[in-house]
Amino acid sequence: MQLDLAKLEKELDSTLKTLWVDRMEINVRGDLPIALLRFFSVVPPDKLSEACRMQTSLTHLQAIVDSLSRTLNYYPTKPSVPVAQS
Repeated sequence: MQLDLAKLEKELDSTLKTLWVDRMEINVRGDLPIALLRFFSVVPPDKLSEACRMQTSLTHLQAIVDSLSRTLNYYPTKPSVPVAQS
C-alpha cells in the first residue's frame, strides 16, 4: 500500500520550537534504505550542540532534496572522482 503524502491533511503543532542549525550530518544504513540526519547549532564559545535528529527513508529524503533544489533553484553537479594513478 502506498500513501500519497501530498494529499494527507497536515496537523501543525504550535508548541514546537523553531531551531537554528549550522551543520548537518547524515548517516545512511547499508542494510536498509534509511538515513539518519543530525543537525547541530554552534554554542559559544566553541562547541556544536545537537539541535535535532530525524530518521527517514531514502525515498523520502530524495523527495526532500528535490523540493529543496526546486525551491532554491540550485542543482549541484556530482563531483568528479579523481582517477587513481598507477
